[in-house]
Amino acid sequence: MTSAKVHRENVPVTEEEQSILALLLKDSVERRVLTDLVGDFGTSRAAAAHAVLSVGIDVVRAGVQEALYVEFAESYPDHEAERREVARTRRERDADRWSGE
Repeated sequence: MTSAKVHRENVPVTEEEQSILALLLKDSVERRVLTDLVGDFGTSRAAAAHAVLSVGIDVVRAGVQEALYVEFAESYPDHEAERREVARTRRERDADRWSGE
């Protein structure tokens, strides 16, 4: 864990999630995939759950970053017009070049 101060949470899990946590404690495809994502995460159920939570948090952060990018891009609609103009100019330049061949 990266933080010096650890706060423990009680997290409800479904039977399916319990089954997956059990698989993460064995030499399984699930464990190998999670290890590839987060590195070695130990052998306890708590460590496996923490690793899964870490991956989930990374996915949420990536989604937030994407949403902020979209929000930023939408706040500057002139950039879209500029991109379209650049694309149109390139197409025209390429068409002129190809017509000369």
